[in-house]
Amino acid sequence: MKAFNLTFQIHQPYRLRPYRFFDIGSEHYYYDDYANEALTDWLSRKCYLPACSMLLRKVIQYKGKLKIAIYVSGVSLDLFQRYAPQVIEALKRLAETGHVEFIGGTWSHSLASLQDPEIFRQDALLHRETIREIFGLTSQTFLNSELIYSDDIGKQLADMGYKATLTEGARHILGWRSPEMIYSNALNPDLRLLMRHFRLSDDLTFRYSNPDWKEYPLTPEKFLSWAEAEGPGIQALNLCIDMEVLGALHTVDTGIFSFMENFLGHMVKSGRLKSVTPSELIGQYPPSSLISVPHPLSWAEEERDISTWTGNELQQEALDKVYRLADRVMQCQDPSIIRDWWLLQTSDHFHYMSTRYYARELKHRPNPHKTPHEAFVNYMNILADLGKRIGVTGEDNIKTREIEQILKENRELKAKLESYRKERGEQP
Repeated sequence: MKAFNLTFQIHQPYRLRPYRFFDIGSEHYYYDDYANEALTDWLSRKCYLPACSMLLRKVIQYKGKLKIAIYVSGVSLDLFQRYAPQVIEALKRLAETGHVEFIGGTWSHSLASLQDPEIFRQDALLHRETIREIFGLTSQTFLNSELIYSDDIGKQLADMGYKATLTEGARHILGWRSPEMIYSNALNPDLRLLMRHFRLSDDLTFRYSNPDWKEYPLTPEKFLSWAEAEGPGIQALNLCIDMEVLGALHTVDTGIFSFMENFLGHMVKSGRLKSVTPSELIGQYPPSSLISVPHPLSWAEEERDISTWTGNELQQEALDKVYRLADRVMQCQDPSIIRDWWLLQTSDHFHYMSTRYYARELKHRPNPHKTPHEAFVNYMNILADLGKRIGVTGEDNIKTREIEQILKENRELKAKLESYRKERGEQP
């Protein structure tokens, strides 16, 4: 019997208000309260509340035969606490069933795993503490922001005590191998890799209500037959989708709720799929082999890489600057500054700066900026004000860049010297 793991992601960022150059030093509030409240309210009514209600009903109905996993970012929980506390109550009811695993991640849904290992560790710890405080649960499974993963990131997760992580079953990584097998991290085999089945997950996310899709209309029976399909060495099917698929990406009139409800019922009764949580999955099935991911991958776009957030100089400069503030922020005692800094790390802010003409517009996470340049200028103005609040001046930034450049040149010179010595057969 094939294991079946269904994971929902819940994430929304804080939208930033238009922040002008002349606001720097005089106005320290960065958020568009109207947009944040309106979108949170809309998503709660259209998606989160009816989705949680439907899932709770099915989990209770099938008495332990249906299990799901949920990743909810700390930023989203912060928004819910402020604007839609009823969503948190709905999530708590799911947690109380004992059949829903709330998996770990980063509180700020950040890109820290690409920038700073220590900040990544702190972000993950903050998320773990938040989930424990609200739901009384702790998970040994991790879902990194945008499913970003590499060998090095996996090793960091293992060092943090996690036993498994979900990531993208990208073709360029798997090659001939199946995403329905469990793998191990190449640097620390104790960490299991659960590969997202991107074709079936994307069928639900992007194609379900598209009348031009050759498989339209998708029925629960047809989707179940795809999920049940067997192959050599198959162990587990991991579906990972945004919860916004239910009611936001596909509205109620498309039949998405009845589709999901019927599919889950058919799946439980099929006898060919066994519903498990990620933690149960790694406890019941051994890994098939090691798999190496030397360069970061994600679930974004066709390339499944990280260029959606780091692909141009605007994004790289913004990322560099927000993490250069880390040491000063951690030394300050003002909780509002620390909170602002965490919220500014959210990956969406860098997605808005993408200049890729084919970067996917996320309907459920709309871009508040007209152009990537506008997003960059707005963000950098806010960082400039945050820098002033913690005592970072323009001169400090220049000195920091000069020091970093000197260190970079020294590293390059050392590498060249070591290479030259190896060519000559000399000992370093």
